[in-house]
Amino acid sequence: MPHVSNFMYQGDKIPSVNDVTGSLSQDGLLRNFYRKLGFKEADKISSEARKAGTKLASIFERYRQTGKTGNISTLYKACVKNWLRWYENQSYEITEDRWVEPHLVNTRELYHGSPDVIINQNGNVALGDDKLKKRFADYKLLMNEHAYAMCDSYENPITKEIKKLPWEPPIPLFWFWTYDPKSGDLFPVQHVFHEEIYSDFLMCKSMLGVNKKAEAYFRRFAVLLPSQSE
Repeated sequence: MPHVSNFMYQGDKIPSVNDVTGSLSQDGLLRNFYRKLGFKEADKISSEARKAGTKLASIFERYRQTGKTGNISTLYKACVKNWLRWYENQSYEITEDRWVEPHLVNTRELYHGSPDVIINQNGNVALGDDKLKKRFADYKLLMNEHAYAMCDSYENPITKEIKKLPWEPPIPLFWFWTYDPKSGDLFPVQHVFHEEIYSDFLMCKSMLGVNKKAEAYFRRFAVLLPSQSE
């Protein structure tokens, strides 16, 4: 599902999960990354990785919905094959309910967003997120999963009605499925829900509101001071 912008809930626009955690400063991480690789090369790597990750996300969305991948490269075939092998070894049953890119809403804290996949097997619920990276450790994305885990409702894709989810939050378990961008080898990492990480997300949401106030203040009151030489 593409990013949903300008989403309205009960007459008010509410932010997406990515809007909230996107307000985090990445200056320190980017500084270290650029210092090691050089600005030009780092930009190139970041752009290529982003495109590849977006492509992989669309392939997995189609595969999990239809069981088909279409005509894809050897790398993406390896990613799907390795995920399926891992998945089948988890003893999931045919009776499971798999939600692919569902549009979730938290009606209490007022935000929304779409995780890659939710697996619901007889009430045992888990979130999953696919990444195509050589190394992966991102606290922002961990906060994203915690935010999805605390959503209590979803938007029906046909009627657009906001309905309650068939489980009570929080979702207790997350999987990050990270694939080697050269070989497609899978490195699954499991996380469990922690209240303090969700609290960090809510703090970011509060700061998002403060940032918007600061931007509005700047637009209203900012002036260019006259030069002393004039």
